[in-house]
Amino acid sequence: MQDKSVIFKTIEQYFCWYPVIKKEFMLTLDERRYDYKTGGTDGKALINDRTANQAIKEIEPPFVPKIYITVNNEKGGIYVKRVVNPFKWMQLFEWARKQAAKNKIQTAVFEGRYVRQELHTATASKNGISRQAYFDARAEILHMALAGACQLGLIKVM
Repeated sequence: MQDKSVIFKTIEQYFCWYPVIKKEFMLTLDERRYDYKTGGTDGKALINDRTANQAIKEIEPPFVPKIYITVNNEKGGIYVKRVVNPFKWMQLFEWARKQAAKNKIQTAVFEGRYVRQELHTATASKNGISRQAYFDARAEILHMALAGACQLGLIKVM
């Protein structure tokens, strides 16, 4: 079994990378080509069917097995990170954000830490919460996200 702190660090990294993951995911989806053609028999020309292409694009599930993102490390270096199942990571972030929105302190912590990526001291002072309340809310968010990650198959604990 993996150490819980390593799992929580992984979840927090992916949450902080959410904007980059989402941007790269959307670019990957937009780059897909839909070349469904109709005709081509009995002397007819094979033509590109824009209506069919649009319909297939809208109903096809957004499956992108992996993407590559550019991120900064804590020492200021830049490196490329492979993200497996980016759609599931985006789902987890959005679900956890929605769940955290049910509690005022968790909302402040989630938005401060993972959206604005500010220090705990800044979030706590802005929202008038104690250091202990901040870290309790963060732990609650991470435990909830871990349960969601296990459900989605992103993290295996055994």
